[in-house]
Amino acid sequence: MNKRVLVSGVGGGIGQSILKSLQGTAYTAIAADADPLAAGLYAAERAYRIPRADSPEFLPRIMEICRQEKCALIFSGIEPELPVLAEAAEQLRAAGVTAVVSSPRVVEIADDKLRTACFLAENGFTAPATLPLAEACGSMPLPLVLKPRKGGARSKGVYVVRTPEELRFRCATVDPTNYVAQEYLGGDEFTCGTINFQGRCHGVIAMRRTLRDGDTYKAFVEPHCEIGEHVRAVAENGAPGISKSYRHNRREAGQRHDVHGVVVQNRDHAEGLPHPQVFEVVIGNHFAWKVSLPLD
Repeated sequence: MNKRVLVSGVGGGIGQSILKSLQGTAYTAIAADADPLAAGLYAAERAYRIPRADSPEFLPRIMEICRQEKCALIFSGIEPELPVLAEAAEQLRAAGVTAVVSSPRVVEIADDKLRTACFLAENGFTAPATLPLAEACGSMPLPLVLKPRKGGARSKGVYVVRTPEELRFRCATVDPTNYVAQEYLGGDEFTCGTINFQGRCHGVIAMRRTLRDGDTYKAFVEPHCEIGEHVRAVAENGAPGISKSYRHNRREAGQRHDVHGVVVQNRDHAEGLPHPQVFEVVIGNHFAWKVSLPLD
């Protein structure tokens, strides 16, 4: 059984968390990142420098490392790599490597806040009113939240505008073709996650967060809250037989939820391989899922 896993994008919290989750298991993690100072490169048994995801050399280098290290799985810890891996999923599969990534369509929806809002509305889920910035000016009541339509991380480029003067200023200083305006929702911020296989939700975690500069400063698990049931419904909305894991950032206010999801799909399981084992780990107020994937 091949239990060697390539983890790319190990300079940030997600990639490093994947490495940590594999420690003490039967799996061997191989780390890769474009930045020579990425912390995760120094936390794995073997590590490689790779080109950035926007380089034409990125995919050939990934495939070369997988051949050399005999890796059966690829996990990416950064979003820019997801579209590339999604488009190359079948090519990687032909080489004996499974990229744990969504279909290109799902990746596109998850990385586009306007398309995400449309997806939620089309499937009957409540979400804040969302319009392209150019259409929102003068047609949506203040306050508004302005944010990049695609890309963005750690709340960079996100602005709350409360007056017409602020709105005019921001409209003049951002790229209106890549910005959306959303209805402002007050209340606590939650990060919610689920893990799904074959269209069934195996668990939901809802954490109320306190942020500092876009990063979580404090997090409090809120079991059995209403927002968790909303997340479960979103997670289970999709085609039967598709395995997926969602992570949502949302703000709760009454019945409305600000949702922007990153979706991960395990196609091997959808094709009938044995069920992965899903474990819930709780240490104090810290919560994590650990998943054991069957590899042949």
